[in-house]
Amino acid sequence: MNVSSPVFTSSKSANTSLSLIYIISLYPLSDPLPFIFLFFANLPYFKTYLCVDRFFGKINVDNVTTHESSLCWSAGPGENISHYRVEVTGDYNWSFNETGLTTQILNLTAGTQYNVQVFPVKCGRDLNPQNVSFYTRPSGVGDLTVVCVTNDSVKLNWTKPEGNRDFYSIQVSDKSESQKFDTEESVIVGLIPGNQYIFTVRAVVNNTTNGVPSNISTYTMPSQVSCLKSADNDSNGITASWDQIVGNTSGYLYCLNEITECIKCNVHENSSDCTNCTIITDKPIQVNGKIPGTRHYLCVAALTDNNTLNGQMVQINAYTRPSTVNITLTANSQTIFANWNIDGNYKTFNVSISKSADSTNESPKNGTTTDRFYNFTELNAGMNYNITVVTLLENGLQSDPATKSIYTKPTSPGPVTATALNSTAIMLTWEAPRESLQGTITYNVTCWSSYWNEGNNATVQTENNIFYNLKSGTKYDFCVYVVAGGLTSNPVCASEMTVPKKKKLTFTVLCTTGISLYCSNNMTPNATLKELSEYIERNFNHSNIHWTLKSIDRK
Repeated sequence: MNVSSPVFTSSKSANTSLSLIYIISLYPLSDPLPFIFLFFANLPYFKTYLCVDRFFGKINVDNVTTHESSLCWSAGPGENISHYRVEVTGDYNWSFNETGLTTQILNLTAGTQYNVQVFPVKCGRDLNPQNVSFYTRPSGVGDLTVVCVTNDSVKLNWTKPEGNRDFYSIQVSDKSESQKFDTEESVIVGLIPGNQYIFTVRAVVNNTTNGVPSNISTYTMPSQVSCLKSADNDSNGITASWDQIVGNTSGYLYCLNEITECIKCNVHENSSDCTNCTIITDKPIQVNGKIPGTRHYLCVAALTDNNTLNGQMVQINAYTRPSTVNITLTANSQTIFANWNIDGNYKTFNVSISKSADSTNESPKNGTTTDRFYNFTELNAGMNYNITVVTLLENGLQSDPATKSIYTKPTSPGPVTATALNSTAIMLTWEAPRESLQGTITYNVTCWSSYWNEGNNATVQTENNIFYNLKSGTKYDFCVYVVAGGLTSNPVCASEMTVPKKKKLTFTVLCTTGISLYCSNNMTPNATLKELSEYIERNFNHSNIHWTLKSIDRK
């Protein structure tokens, strides 16, 4: 044991005791550190203090920021702690003394590890130190910026923070786990299209010490609409729809124009190529008041961020359906001339002609024209035809068909033959018109006696007819008309006389006169017979009724 000399001594007085402090140091060979024992001797006239260097304490670190930290530590043993020596080591080293149990360390470097030792100083010697290590909080990153946004990813970059860091941690607002990055940029993937995200970027040291957060918010781009299609079924409007998009949307932007390009449209700026842009909350698109048969460029994009951010535009051709024409028909016996008018645009017209249901079945004849008229030739006379016109566009879109029917004018039948069967009946026969052999036609046959001022008519479908109940010995005039669709051909006529039933009618003329020898004159009966013959001829026309006149001279 080595005994040191006294630290200090106080002189004895009448009412005071003498205190003497001895420092006794033991240096065991097994322990390189000294053990200091403090011995206190209560003597009548003095008190003895011994310093022993064995002490256990604890330092607490509080309120650690990027450049500051608060320390508090345990009090040293005994009553004679003169002060505490604080040693700080890190990116640079320094030491200072404190008399209390707390201190504030300033001017630290962000994101740096510091080691702190606090030595209680007693009897001019350091007791065992209290030790602690801690990291200052890393600084926040600078200039956090959204560089690029897609519908499922966001690229960020930033500048290095002041001080030190091991890596960067990025927390996405809807995800529980953060992502780790080593450089000053990152691409966050697997996001929901059209959704708002808050990205929190922190520098990290020691895997657990997070720096000051830097936040930025942005929306991912909405998904591109898929299966965009136009109904093309209205001549005055456009109706378009698409499949439900993936992700979120606050609405849709569409542009509808009769121009060449529309892909530049967006929410903030309408390009010169696309001016008719509209925001809607949901599909489908329905726009009326358009010109029939017009091609439009339709662009649609999904919106988000209160309709201020749009996804990629999708463009299709959208057509208004061509309008149905209004047909006017003019027919002759073997031709039909069709013309029509139309509202809006068209490319061509498909025209067809077919016989109606009451005609012999025959495949329709088709034609195409860019004119608004068409002439059908080599037709059957007296036939009912259906004329159909369909408007076509360049994409094959067509209007509802316009159909109108008309009869060609019937032609006259062949020669009519009238044959008297007896005194009261005459049979007529004729030939059907060659131009109407495939059609269904009827005949109107008339019978007339001008002498009797009476007649009859019949409607037949065969090429013959017999008129009965006629008067004998009378000439009848017959006419045959071909009738189709309310139209009548020019007639073909014939005449015939019924077989006469002969009856003899005798006129006896007795001549009496007051003139002498008048009746005996030969000229008198001749003049009388002539006058009678002229009277009969005048009242019984020889061509309309059968009769003969003979004179017999009876004296």
